[in-house]
Amino acid sequence: CKNWGGAYRIPGDMQIYNNAIWTLEPGVTLAFAPAAGLQMEAARLDAIGTAAAPIRFTSYGSPTPGAWDGILFLDASFNSSQLSNVVVEGASHGIETFKAAPTIANALIQRSNTGIYVHCGQMETPLPGTSVSYGAGADANGVDSFTDETGCSYP
Repeated sequence: CKNWGGAYRIPGDMQIYNNAIWTLEPGVTLAFAPAAGLQMEAARLDAIGTAAAPIRFTSYGSPTPGAWDGILFLDASFNSSQLSNVVVEGASHGIETFKAAPTIANALIQRSNTGIYVHCGQMETPLPGTSVSYGAGADANGVDSFTDETGCSYP
């Protein structure tokens, strides 16, 4: 995938897969339609913003909880995704992982039903500089909840 900069309206689900590498430039904004989301399956997302120009994942209009699906990382075979200096807002699950462990630092996850949701995997904690608000039961590391790991193989 080529590098993306600027602002984009995403009208439906967006899927990146098959070992693709998608790089978002500092300051880019992705606004997702209702019920749309970003799915990274066996692919890498490099979303490295700056303090002055964070990368924003949001909804069309006002970012109210559940206004869009969120970011889903699947498949531990490609675990090198990085999110730094990003804002994720108005999602159902801000960041959700299934057998994947992206690196997250300096993230603000707000106005989402769940901040970070981890299925069948491990996420490195603490998440430096990361803040989760409006999530249910966020712990000191900014991770909202973990599902039952029974029957899951770890990366």
